[in-house]
Amino acid sequence: METQHRTPERKKHSPMFSAVGTSQRRSVLATLSDEHSAISEQELALALAGNNTEVPSTDGSREKIQTIRTNLHHTQLPLLEDSGLIEWNREDETVTTTDHSAFKDPQFQQLLETEGKKVDDAMAGLANKRRRLILAILRETRASMSKTGLARRIYQQENDETEPTQTMIEPLVVALSHVHLPQLSDTEIIDYNDVTGRVAYTNHLGLEEVITHFQRPQTRVVSRFDNFLGGLLSTYTSIGKSADDPFGWPLSWSDSSHG
Repeated sequence: METQHRTPERKKHSPMFSAVGTSQRRSVLATLSDEHSAISEQELALALAGNNTEVPSTDGSREKIQTIRTNLHHTQLPLLEDSGLIEWNREDETVTTTDHSAFKDPQFQQLLETEGKKVDDAMAGLANKRRRLILAILRETRASMSKTGLARRIYQQENDETEPTQTMIEPLVVALSHVHLPQLSDTEIIDYNDVTGRVAYTNHLGLEEVITHFQRPQTRVVSRFDNFLGGLLSTYTSIGKSADDPFGWPLSWSDSSHG
C-alpha cells in the first residue's frame, strides 16, 4: 500500500517576520533604535514625516503627520508590539524599543535601513516558508522549469522523498498554480506562464539586495533556504555566529519554527 505523505501549506507569516517586512515598519524601528528613551507617538510621527519641529507646519503637513500617527496607532505599533521589539504605553502614548538583542546586531541595523518597494516585495515573498523554498530552487537552477518539475523538487525537500509519485505531488501543483506562483509573479520575482506552466527566477533586484546586505550565497542554497530569515528575530543567542549554510546568517536567524 502506498504511503500517503502530507504537504500542508506553510504558515503564512509570523509576527516577527512581519515586523521587518515593510519599509515603513523598518523606518519605525530604525527611528526608535536611534533614541535613548521613550518618545511620544507625535514625535515619532514627526520623525517619520521628516519634519523639523522648529519649523511652523502647514495645514498639509499637519494632515500628513496626523495620517501617519493614526496609522502608527492602529496598525504599525500593535504589530511591532506583538513582535517583542517595542514597548508601547498606550496611556502615555509613548513608545520605545525593548532590550531585544537584535538591535545590537549590525546586520539587523543594515536591514532596518534597507528601503524600496522591490525590497518590500522580496521580503513578502520570503515571509512564507514554502515560497522561500520555491525561490531557492529557482534561484539555484537559474533556468526555466516546469511547474510539475518544481513541485517534485519541493516535495523531495519537504518530505525527504527520492521519487514522489504524481499522486503525491498533485496537491502541491494545485497550490503552486493558485497561490504561490501567481503571488510571486505579481511582484515580478519570478516569470510564470500559466498557460505553459513554465516558471523561472527573474534575478529580482530587491531579493538580490536583501541577500547581498549580508553574504552572497555560493552554492547549494536549496537545502537550507527553508530557514532563510524565517527566525529573523528569535532568540539571538548566537549573535555574530554564522549558520552552517551559504548565506551565513546568525544561527538564531535560521530557526525554522518562525516563518
